[in-house]
Amino acid sequence: MIDTHCHILPNVDDGSDSLQTSMLMAAMAADDGVTGIIATPHVTWDRDYNPEQLSYINKAADSFRKSLKESGLPIVCYLGAEVLCAESVPSLLEEGIFPKIEDTDYALVEFYFDEPAEKIGRCIEEIRSVGIKPILVHPERYYEVQKRKTFLNDLVELGCYLQVNKGSFFGQFGKKAQKTAEWIAKNRLAALLATDAHGAGSRTTRVASAIESLSQKYGAEYIRLITKENPALLLKNQDMHVR
Repeated sequence: MIDTHCHILPNVDDGSDSLQTSMLMAAMAADDGVTGIIATPHVTWDRDYNPEQLSYINKAADSFRKSLKESGLPIVCYLGAEVLCAESVPSLLEEGIFPKIEDTDYALVEFYFDEPAEKIGRCIEEIRSVGIKPILVHPERYYEVQKRKTFLNDLVELGCYLQVNKGSFFGQFGKKAQKTAEWIAKNRLAALLATDAHGAGSRTTRVASAIESLSQKYGAEYIRLITKENPALLLKNQDMHVR
């Protein structure tokens, strides 16, 4: 598996709080068969945004990659970001500094959980208009999606990809998120399944038992698509498969 959403970089956001924690997260992932992790620290596009934030993240990623190499763990760390789409997204898109995953055209985006559906759709269109391929993270957690799940069909038609969290399927974010994640999987709308791990205690990088359970429920072929095949296509900057 390649984990496409993980807060594994130490001391950059609300994820790992130390290099020791990050290395433990990597070891847990490797033990469960994960071969690659895309580090996706939070980046908030708002009036307080400072470009130095990205420079700091890049340095943290380089340092962590060095530690990984020295440890001998069979894990490759790629760099992306989880971008909170706030007021200044249009201007930052125009400036061409929207953080993407490695050298691809893909970017992980999130919204406030109570964001209106209209704003989500409008922002996705703006991102697509400049050639970026948006991946909406944990759509099952947004209140508007929970109330009107079919809204996700509209987003997919716009060219937006969906990434669901493994924990959502097991009630980690409440019953509504669980039911919505199950609906997404049942309708084969998700392109990616990721951990969205934030540490080594809860919301971890462990995936083996989840993959086994979800494979039994939704089919091994589909779970393989959203944990192995599509992540590999993403890193090659090729179109991912949905449905």
